[in-house]
Amino acid sequence: MTFGGLFKKVTSMAKRDIDVGDISKISGHELVPSEADLQLLLQNCLTPEENSLIELKEQGQGPADHLASKRFSSDEDKISVELYRDTAGWCPYSQKVWLMLEEKKQPYSVSKVAMNCYGEKPQSFWQMQPSGGIPVAVIDGRVIRESNDILEAIEQKFPSPSMFPEDQGKRQALPQMLRLERAIFGCWFRWDEFRRLAAEVDDTLGVFSDGPFFLGGERPSIVDVMFCPFLERMAASLPYYKGFLFRGSPDYPNINAWFAAMEALDSFKGIQSDYYTTCMDLPPQIGGCTFTPESTATGYKGMIDGSDGTSWRLPLSPEGSAVEPVSDFWQNKGMQQARREAARRLLGNLSAVTKFCCRAVGDKGRRYGSQLANPDAVPNEEAEPVVRLALQLLREDDWDKDTIAAAIKNIAQIGLPKEITADCLIYLRERISVPRDMPYPAARQLRAHLNLVIDALQ
Repeated sequence: MTFGGLFKKVTSMAKRDIDVGDISKISGHELVPSEADLQLLLQNCLTPEENSLIELKEQGQGPADHLASKRFSSDEDKISVELYRDTAGWCPYSQKVWLMLEEKKQPYSVSKVAMNCYGEKPQSFWQMQPSGGIPVAVIDGRVIRESNDILEAIEQKFPSPSMFPEDQGKRQALPQMLRLERAIFGCWFRWDEFRRLAAEVDDTLGVFSDGPFFLGGERPSIVDVMFCPFLERMAASLPYYKGFLFRGSPDYPNINAWFAAMEALDSFKGIQSDYYTTCMDLPPQIGGCTFTPESTATGYKGMIDGSDGTSWRLPLSPEGSAVEPVSDFWQNKGMQQARREAARRLLGNLSAVTKFCCRAVGDKGRRYGSQLANPDAVPNEEAEPVVRLALQLLREDDWDKDTIAAAIKNIAQIGLPKEITADCLIYLRERISVPRDMPYPAARQLRAHLNLVIDALQ
């Protein structure tokens, strides 16, 4: 029963007026592993390659990493750019600046602030940015408050590698491509016009045959940086809300090739979201999204949010679902590595995740625009021993029904109620956010294995 049973029990105690003092007895129970034991268990499962990548990211190197506070140098004297972006990685305007900085591979630091739809910004940020909008960049002491102005300043400061083509023909094509980006953004949910413009975007991607990007070549340009945040969000939201397959459709072969090329970039791997996260974070940002009958008829909605009863349950396909593929990069890594990544991210935040789950049965606090955001909730902090017991299941080979059954039996010996645990696990499952918490393949694994536990508990 891993995660869920343990937590849930704790939160249900808060609801049912069970003696919270009983919880303290759990921490000393022989069935409950210590956090150090769990960390050692995970370390013994990680491969040398995985450990090397972790060390690389801790040094600010390697693929883009949402958790990094400094990139490409830890030396403060070498960092002349500070990027203020949103905490969850939802903001499309922050994403294009983030992507460009990653492509430049020049030292920069990151400060994170909440979007208004899921939290409060500190007063110091309001003083720097009176509108509250993000992103903001401070470059050589100069505060720049608009995303396109930030892109321009980055290009001027770091002209190599250039985001603009040297080829005259490509330079001439650039303005029309940027107008097309604004046009398709403007008709995102206007069907007749959108379908026409989607076909035009696909044709435009085929103009230059020397590479998969908008201006061809082997690396992205300013055009790709501008298109990327919104094409990514269209690929997620259109099947979910409208039943319209954008990425993955045979009608758009060049768009499909462009997504595959973007996912191969180190600059994009740690930035990319997943369809579920995007579909949950869009409504509070753009004022609401409406469903069409096709969203249900096609089955796409259920595949994305797991309501079809199978897409968020084992066994998972290594290639992803019919609507949302797993990147070639992660397919090559394999599902075992995705499971280990899920375990690593959870263990790295054990105390925070414990408290987070226990919000399910605590004081929900103030509500924000995002339906799933309640950062002011008050959790039951006595649940951590229960969570540690659940985390025993996050080993490489232990995500199976027999292990779940054994864990639930252990929980029964401790005497924890199962219903509460299930509520806490559901709370966690619905709020796993990509890229904030982990990459999409790891999130798939965690959601599916949480469901294994939730189903057993219920």
